[in-house]
Amino acid sequence: MLFKLLFPHLRLTLPVNKAVLENAGSLINRDKRVFYSPFCAPGKFIRELLADGYIGREGKPAGYPVYTFPLQPKIPDSVFGVYLQRYYDVFMQFVDVVLQQLVTDDDVERKNKDREMIGLWAECISEWIPGFPNRKDLLVDQQKLDLELLSKVLTMILWDLSLAHGTDHICIHNKQSHGNPFRLRVPPPGKGKIAEGWYEQLVTRWDLLSAWFTDLLFYEPHNVTLLQDVDYEFSEPELKQAQQDFLQALHDLDKELKAMNTQVASLDQIPTSIQY
Repeated sequence: MLFKLLFPHLRLTLPVNKAVLENAGSLINRDKRVFYSPFCAPGKFIRELLADGYIGREGKPAGYPVYTFPLQPKIPDSVFGVYLQRYYDVFMQFVDVVLQQLVTDDDVERKNKDREMIGLWAECISEWIPGFPNRKDLLVDQQKLDLELLSKVLTMILWDLSLAHGTDHICIHNKQSHGNPFRLRVPPPGKGKIAEGWYEQLVTRWDLLSAWFTDLLFYEPHNVTLLQDVDYEFSEPELKQAQQDFLQALHDLDKELKAMNTQVASLDQIPTSIQY
């Protein structure tokens, strides 16, 4: 059951991540082959910054804190925050219903197998991601699942890989990123004096063009599968109904947010997983 719940939201995620970090044609590799890269440093240094975002930087804990897996999102007090929170609540309600199947399942052998697989899954992931619950956290006395904790973990994964990430791309694209370049041509603090007329020299036409290329190739959504069409391929009638109710709740919320003028992105734009 855990695999069926996670798979649609993890599909394409690892290949995309690998391509971004390691592929010679990745956006972060600023060289002659990747002429449209908007970054101000070669890929080697951009990768170091990405690593700093996870492991932190010694002596600079405020600027580069160590990453820990969040059990719930930090929601800003804004229209955007209302949008994120409302969708998060719909995801959690769906996950809670699915997890109840673990408790009420009459097939003892299947229930025990699911519990064991969840414990193994948590143990493997927690070795790589700080703050991710391990087997002992999720299995009370090695027997009973902590459903509340497991629900927070799964909701965060499903919500983040689909709604949150997809909305980020939609917002960046809608803000016309070619008019918001990545590079500002002034020396860093303490490294030199700012010349007269610095404002006119902040951005070149090439900076704007490369940012435009970047938007078309990497930030504009190019969806493969949509959240509104997600299929978990459940076989149990109760879980099939839970999926149907989830999809209906997503559509209902989309209409409600649009009526309230708090629809940051429409549901038919949201991907199921990280696809770009």
